[in-house]
Order: sequence, then C-alpha cells, then structure tokens
Amino acid sequence: TEADIAFARAVEYGPKEVQNYLQYADFLRYRYPERGLDVLNLFAQGLKKLPGNITLLKARASYEGDMGDYLHALADWKAVLAKEPKNDAVKQEIRDIEERLKRG
Repeated sequence: TEADIAFARAVEYGPKEVQNYLQYADFLRYRYPERGLDVLNLFAQGLKKLPGNITLLKARASYEGDMGDYLHALADWKAVLAKEPKNDAVKQEIRDIEERLKRG
C-alpha cells in the first residue's frame, strides 16, 4: 500500500529516527497483524542502527509480550532494567512475565 511504502521510506531516509520505527511498527501491527515477523525485523533493524535504544527495546518487549513470546519479552525487559535499574514499571513487567511463565 502507499502507506506501507511511505513508512518504509521514512525508515530508509531517517534510520536514526526512533519515531520512524515505532510508527511503522504500529502501522504493521494493527493494519497487518499477520506480519508479526516484519514487526520484529523492523525492531531488529532499528536496534542495529541505534544499539541499546531504550525506547525501541521497550516497544519490542511490549510487542513480544502482547504476542505471547514471553521468553524474548523477558530478555528485553531485563536489558531495559540493566539500563534503568530504578524503573519500577519495568520491574513489574518482569515479575508479571515470570509469573506467567511459572503458570505455563
């Protein structure tokens, strides 16, 4: 679609702009839910250009958790916590996921 092309171009021409990745990921997630792998690849691409970016890590962790990929979400939330050790919301996300994993 035209929107898909526009978002892809925004990422291509502004690869260091976090917002481009987030907006494109949201577009794909909600317009094309079957393109989950594209969303994850987009986050990976963003993190390659902006290594350790907290905003992208949080967005990917949240997406993974929403998709039921708790192990990857947990790893990403722990990476965020390593950079933001006093972030109580992140600590709660980790506790919630660990509880889900215990329940199976």
